[in-house]
Amino acid sequence: MKVHLLVCPEKGEKPEYTFAMEMPSLPHSGDYLSVLRIDPKTKEALTDESGQLQFESYVVVRRRFVCHFPDDGKIYNNQGQGFTDDVGIELRPAKSYYTAQNFEKFLSADSEKWEWG
Repeated sequence: MKVHLLVCPEKGEKPEYTFAMEMPSLPHSGDYLSVLRIDPKTKEALTDESGQLQFESYVVVRRRFVCHFPDDGKIYNNQGQGFTDDVGIELRPAKSYYTAQNFEKFLSADSEKWEWG
């Protein structure tokens, strides 16, 4: 299922950046996600000088669903079939043993903005 990962500095704030991700199921609040970046030219996973894989680490804050439903002008309308148009997963950066140094540096450069998960 395609979802949009929304990286937000603080709960409820506008996302700082987003990216689309194909996932087998929806993560829940409190789940941790690790994103391994792949070099588009070499198709290799990014590593540090010692060869350690470099991850961006996040904790799931909440899930957001964008749903559509027919409108006949009445608030209590329950006739018809709606659909889900988009699913957003709100994330907060998290630190772990595998968190990439450049990811931590990026967040530390603007540390007043970011609330760690």
